[in-house]
Amino acid sequence: MLRNLRLPAFRSATAAAWKPTTLRQASRLAVSPATSLLKQTRALSVSGFRASQGLADKDLAHCLDSELSYELENQGEKVPDFLESFLEKDLFKVKDVPGQNEVALIRTFGTETITVTFSIAEIHNAEDMMDNELDNLDAETTEAAETSGSARQSSSVPEAADEANEEDDEDMPLPENNYPVRFNVTVEKPGTPVLSFDLTAEDGDYGVDHICVYRDAKTARTQTAEADYARRGHYLGPNFGFLDDDLKSAFETYLEERGIDSSLAIFIPDYIEYKEQGEYVRWLKDIKKVIEA
Repeated sequence: MLRNLRLPAFRSATAAAWKPTTLRQASRLAVSPATSLLKQTRALSVSGFRASQGLADKDLAHCLDSELSYELENQGEKVPDFLESFLEKDLFKVKDVPGQNEVALIRTFGTETITVTFSIAEIHNAEDMMDNELDNLDAETTEAAETSGSARQSSSVPEAADEANEEDDEDMPLPENNYPVRFNVTVEKPGTPVLSFDLTAEDGDYGVDHICVYRDAKTARTQTAEADYARRGHYLGPNFGFLDDDLKSAFETYLEERGIDSSLAIFIPDYIEYKEQGEYVRWLKDIKKVIEA
């Protein structure tokens, strides 16, 4: 745009040597609007860069403030009942660092140190499960409509029954936190290798996936790229489901004796949802500070 504006001015200047005075004046008049527009454009560009805030900042700050107010109203200041009950047992100490995904539950059992770790990122499993269930439901509904469309047209009774069933399904409460959550349990004894259990909690119960032995706690639990690389190259042991039934039962009793039971399998998803909510509120506050600064 600016290049096109400069071209007429250049041509008028070079032709001024032979143009009559009247034509020269006309050329100057023709050039003036272009030159003025060019100066205005430059002035607008410079003033835009000097602005301390963009035009969208105010709207974004308003939206953030509205969302933050809503979350704080629904969050409440009271410690939730499930967490208060867990802390009253004084079995595990909760290590929760604000701004971090990982949460650790730590306890001692004789000379052993038991550490349970999990991540709030596991809450995305719930979103994936919901998406898959909706996709499957859509596919089943479409297939049923295609195969039984003619039968439904011939009788109104099945239609009424279907509508009643749909209403019943809508009224049924959905189970809370009904999604798989992976977590890890390490058992450390002084001067010995570390036992590491990979487990999955779901539907108020848990299952063991693998049992691994690491030479030290640093390799077993440190959250670094080097430690993660070392763990990936380590032998994880056989699939737990392939073990002898008596051996599996003995391992499960071993874990339950150390507090790894169904109540913990219920607590972990509840705490993930609780912490994720708190991290979301903190995230909103931090962004709001940046936008309003």
